[in-house]
Amino acid sequence: MAFIFPFFGPKAPRSGTMPVALTGRLDGTVGNSGDTVFSFGGYPQKAYISKFIISQEVLMTSGGAVTAVVQKYDASANAAVVLTAAVDMLTPTQVAREGYVIELLSSLTQAQRTLDVGDTLELKITAASTVTGQPTDLFVTAEILAAE
Repeated sequence: MAFIFPFFGPKAPRSGTMPVALTGRLDGTVGNSGDTVFSFGGYPQKAYISKFIISQEVLMTSGGAVTAVVQKYDASANAAVVLTAAVDMLTPTQVAREGYVIELLSSLTQAQRTLDVGDTLELKITAASTVTGQPTDLFVTAEILAAE
């Protein structure tokens, strides 16, 4: 016998989808004066990307700016698609222990917001100079809406 829970169900515009959290703990060294890309995985079915949250236990330090964007590696096009505006990784109010929600760019097309089988999500960190202190417990979580 199946149970029906009338108090739970996706709200519009999520009808017909199942919200799923895709989380990655990014262990590695952020490089100096350039880009470092960390992959935090994909999903085995077609899904729609909704938003992201990022957090660090201990913020990284640097003599210059350090920013990050979340991007999708589009396997069919063999190219990266930037999904978010740049986030300042050195500002505690944006990436504090509680996490910071990062919305998608409003200019994205439906195809760019779609995570197909084989695609992966990545955090691309850009350092303007030497990174003097590495982040501790750097997490990125994507809320995706499974469609199939």
